[in-house]
Amino acid sequence: MKSSWSNIETDLLGFYEESNGLDDDSREFLERIDFVENGHVSDAGERYLDSKFIFEDDEHPEILRHEVLNLPEIRDLCQSFYGQRTDREKVERFLRSKTDVSDSKEAGRILNLLNGLNIVSYSKKTGSVQFSEADQVEEQEQDSYRVTHRTPYSNIKRLRRAIRACEGDLLWVAKHFPKKGFEPLSDEVTGDRFSSVQILCGPDNVTHKMRSDFERFQDEMGRRDIDSELRVMTNGDHLGKLHDRWILSDGASWNVPPVNSIYRNQEAEFHRVTEDHSFDDWWSDAEDIISDWNEIQKHI
Repeated sequence: MKSSWSNIETDLLGFYEESNGLDDDSREFLERIDFVENGHVSDAGERYLDSKFIFEDDEHPEILRHEVLNLPEIRDLCQSFYGQRTDREKVERFLRSKTDVSDSKEAGRILNLLNGLNIVSYSKKTGSVQFSEADQVEEQEQDSYRVTHRTPYSNIKRLRRAIRACEGDLLWVAKHFPKKGFEPLSDEVTGDRFSSVQILCGPDNVTHKMRSDFERFQDEMGRRDIDSELRVMTNGDHLGKLHDRWILSDGASWNVPPVNSIYRNQEAEFHRVTEDHSFDDWWSDAEDIISDWNEIQKHI
């Protein structure tokens, strides 16, 4: 934000009512929050202005709040300090290191806007910043979630929310999948929304204990009318090509951090993906952890 929200709002109102030209900085921010599209005030921008300046129905703060929280840098900031009290210096350091915010004044304008929208409680006098725990700061249907050392419980909750957005046939592909990964699946995968769970991994974390845990997991999934299978890739060519990790489903699909990184609160992100990924060849070439156990043991 190169200008305060009050100045940007004045520009927007003049543009809406009198077709005044928009300042370049105002235009950039208004386009980013989808208040201006294709050179015109958008439906969201019009609803905001009508609410504040015509109907006075107090809906405008929620309209603006929703669009501001959709900004990736604001979403990352809120998820990183979710429900916490910190100070302006740390917020500025975060914004400078992870966004294109370049100076203290811009960070201050952002904090003032977030304070006005009840996303944070910010005291200019003391520099104290308290971040909201409201559900609107972190909604169910987001396109990304951040893992941070400041939010050890919320990191696991975000993994569960990512799984909760999936449905139908679920495939989790992770070279180093640990048995701890069964836990969030057991919590979130239910028979009313899922038909199968497939896990494709390499041999590094595969042990007798993991096999035993999966047998129990498989039995419980079966009681929910969900087919489950875990296969281990032993083909070196496939293993050498696999780096990222995915949770793919008939509903949402995700590029996800390593399970152990999530539980260790290491900085990472979940991202919703739209492109198709096919692991059919790798799946058909992998070994079933139950029926092919003797073969798998040669590789662990």
